[in-house]
Formats: sequence, structure tokens, C-alpha cells
Amino acid sequence: MRPFTYDKATTEQDAITMRAGANAMFLGAGTNLVDLMREGIEAPDTLVDVTALSRSIEELGKGGLLIGAAASNTAVAENIMVRRRYPALSRAILAGASAQIRNMATVGWNILQRTRCTYFYDVDGSRCNKRQPGSGCDALGGVNRGHGILGVSESCIATHPSDMCVALAAFDAEVHLVSDAGRRVVPLIDFYRLPGDTPHVETVLAPGELITAIELPAPLPGARSAYRKVRDRAS
Repeated sequence: MRPFTYDKATTEQDAITMRAGANAMFLGAGTNLVDLMREGIEAPDTLVDVTALSRSIEELGKGGLLIGAAASNTAVAENIMVRRRYPALSRAILAGASAQIRNMATVGWNILQRTRCTYFYDVDGSRCNKRQPGSGCDALGGVNRGHGILGVSESCIATHPSDMCVALAAFDAEVHLVSDAGRRVVPLIDFYRLPGDTPHVETVLAPGELITAIELPAPLPGARSAYRKVRDRAS
């Protein structure tokens, strides 16, 4: 891992100002970013820790919820309003990772996990258009049973790893963003970009833009939900 500087933001404006450097990145819990740095896939000069920002889970006037980006996955899964109104979200989080990771991982940076596959991590042995645009995709002709089927391209067939995001998309969640240009709200399903010819560009985030919260609309009257994860092995 190459040397980097570390700053800790206490306000949103703090974070945006600190992130202004050309090669700076926001740091949530680091459960994905630190791994990528160890592998040499990401190499920021500066990390801006934003875990001091909002962790609240607040009820909105029309029955929805506003979840601070720094809220832990465990806090969301265990929240009584989430469990009663959006049970599929709670179950998806529980299915997605161990208790240790859930206790560390934050909502905002769960969303920002890199879309990836095993070839993405094979820095020295495999071509990957996400790591090096235009180099090719060895997953296309490789072992790809667990790769993407819908929304893929000739440049990338990786899948986003988040169970939580599947449930958020089903509930029509929205992502709250802030930057020097102001605030905006983007539907989660529009937040991610399909790979096309530029699979290394994964979201619609502008440079320096920060996720501040996730908004869940009120569930429909009488609505019920469940999340079941089917895989070869349960653990």
C-alpha cells in the first residue's frame, strides 16, 4: 500500500473541502476501499474520513425514512421502523455479510462498493477494463457462472456485490448528494451506470460529490416484503 495522508471531517462542508485534492477519496468504514488499496487497485494520496457525519435514522412526514450515510449496516438492520416497514431491507443486510462487517460497514459506502469480480482483483494475471480501460475483459471467456446476465456489455460482466442495494432498489430508494455545486437527490436505480464501453465509470457521482443520506418512501398500504438469498453455500 502506498503512503497517503488522512483527514477526518466533522461536517459535510469540511468533507467537501478536504476532498478537493486531485487524488483524494472519501473513507467510510473502509471495508471495501482498504482492500482495494492493499491490492494496489486504488491508490489515493488522501483519505477523508466521513464516519463522523450523520448516522441518524429519522421518520419523514409521509411515513418514509431518511437514513444517514454514516449509519452502520447493523443499525439499519436492527432499527424497528426498518424491520416493520421494510423487512426485506433488514433481511438483505443480514444476508449480505458477517456481523463483524455489518457492525463496521456504513450505508453510504455499501452503496459505493466497486462493481467487481475475481478477475478485477487479479491485478497481475488478468485483463480488466474496470482497472485499466481498454485492456480487455478476461471474465468474458473465463469462469463466469456467477457473473452478470442483464445490463452487461462486451466490456464488463461484473455484478454489484451489495445485497442491501437490491432491497433499496426494490423500495424505490433515493440517494441524497451534496457538493460545492449544491444538493441533489437521485433515484438509486439511476445512481448506477451500466458498463457500456466505460465500465470503470460506475455511478453518476460528480467529482467531490458526497452521499449524505438514503431516503426510503413510505411503503404502500398493506405491502409485505421478504428477501431470500439463494446460493451454492450458505457460508
